[in-house]
Amino acid sequence: MGYLSQKKKEERIDLFLNGALVVAAVCSFFMLFDTTGALWEHFHRWHFQYYLLLQGLCLYALYQKRWGRGSIFILLILINFVSLSSSSNIFMNTPSEGTTELKIIYQNHAQEASSIIKDAYANDGDILALNAEQELQPVYDDNYRLYHEDAGFGPSLILTDLPPEQSGKVSFAPNRQASYVSVTKNGQKIMILNIDFSNLKKEEAATVYKNLEEFVLAQNIPLIIVGDFGLPTWIPLVKNFMITTGLEVKNRLILSNGRQRFNLFALPTINLMGYKALGLDDFEFLEQTPSGSYPVLFRLRL
Repeated sequence: MGYLSQKKKEERIDLFLNGALVVAAVCSFFMLFDTTGALWEHFHRWHFQYYLLLQGLCLYALYQKRWGRGSIFILLILINFVSLSSSSNIFMNTPSEGTTELKIIYQNHAQEASSIIKDAYANDGDILALNAEQELQPVYDDNYRLYHEDAGFGPSLILTDLPPEQSGKVSFAPNRQASYVSVTKNGQKIMILNIDFSNLKKEEAATVYKNLEEFVLAQNIPLIIVGDFGLPTWIPLVKNFMITTGLEVKNRLILSNGRQRFNLFALPTINLMGYKALGLDDFEFLEQTPSGSYPVLFRLRL
């Protein structure tokens, strides 16, 4: 490559990195605030993916020996990591010293319950939280029974092999129904709420989270929420909900919508939230069900 061609190449690299650096700095600054507007809402929603893009740009800058720009990218990566991790566990689950194990199996896009009951038997599951798009067929099992038959068989269900002290359904908006059950395990009473806010519309999000907040604050026992929250936890609406209720995300990021084990471009909206002392040993995806979805097994420590 001739001198002029090499010089033009270097200029193009500088121009690209300078432009990327300005855009990244501006976006990182506005990510620190509850900024409104379609553009900033887009960046907030896909914040984690842009965080990964920042890492790629940083590696490119260092590869091109632009040490100054690379250092600035590293600073921006740290700022974005702090911003994301203030409401989420990016790479690690929340540990706990609790001695009581509680296993919750969550499945969305369910079309039947028999396969998840088999998974529960195989993994000694305590709670089965299912969400379907339509009514499921009645389920009668010697151990995993539907305890609130009068509430119908969909779209949100909770089955358990622990004796329930309270169970039922609650609606947070039209077509946004959730199921809950209160149980006691090893002397510890707890409520589990199963939600599915997938495809949450912008015009209903505020109402859904306001009603969810009121429901959580009305409970007088420790509460666990499992399911699809519809939005990543760093969205201001969800962050404010967590601050008000005192609930925390216990799992590392789950990049899946339930129909695949991993998708880098999926919004991490499936989470398990709970009170401060609650810990999560691990979670894993179980085998694919006939409906094409993958149940998630959460191993908790109370």
